Amino acid sequence: MAVALCTAGEDFEGGEFQVRDGHREQEVVHTIAGARRGDVVAWRGWDLHRVRPVRRGLRRVLVAEWWLGPCCSEADQRPEDLEDVVLRVLQIGGANAQLQVILSRLLVEQGELARAEESCRAALQLDPLLVEAHHGLGSILAQRGALPEAERSFRRTLELDPRLPKAHYNLGRCLRALGNLRGAEQSLRAALHLDPSAPELRRELALTLSALTDSLKRDAAAARLNAGLSSPGAPQARASPMLPGSGPSVRQPGMPPGRPPGMP
Repeated sequence: MAVALCTAGEDFEGGEFQVRDGHREQEVVHTIAGARRGDVVAWRGWDLHRVRPVRRGLRRVLVAEWWLGPCCSEADQRPEDLEDVVLRVLQIGGANAQLQVILSRLLVEQGELARAEESCRAALQLDPLLVEAHHGLGSILAQRGALPEAERSFRRTLELDPRLPKAHYNLGRCLRALGNLRGAEQSLRAALHLDPSAPELRRELALTLSALTDSLKRDAAAARLNAGLSSPGAPQARASPMLPGSGPSVRQPGMPPGRPPGMP
């Protein structure tokens, strides 16, 4: 929850609080503006939320979190999400797409890819526009070897958020594994453009370019070989001469059927 310590419009402008409604086919964002000093805004921590930029002045807010789980205040650290805790929150809070994504990540860490895939698909049933669910599903499908389906999930992710470098990176790796080296290069360059400091992007792009160079060399060599075989003066395959009586018999006019020439 957030407690306003100043008044919008007087002490600052902008800074509106927004919560995304994840239970609709189209994205709906609820905006809370005009909060006065002492007003309290509360939301479920797993719901996607944000604060818009402050255009003037200084926005002062006291933020508090309520945590579920043992030892949640130890060393002033937020407790890690655990499978049993997330399942309990799902029971309390009901169906929630974001919680299903969190659960799928925990299941991936445990190596339970089939259950993780089910959680991502459940999240998408609840919220078809949830970027994290599409991207998570693509990553799981890629690990399970379902590369064409993973490619579709990564492409859908980028339709919803084209500025997500990790999605471009994972799409590039997927395309390289599928043999689409040109497409992989394009995706990896897009990822590197969005995140130039990531070393793994440079490594993956270098591997892809090396594979693409080798492929082009093989294609060029094959083209030269085919051109040499079809050019005038190139050695041609010759048929072996047939021995007498080894070829098909040809019946001449006036000759009884079944007898080769020259035989009585």
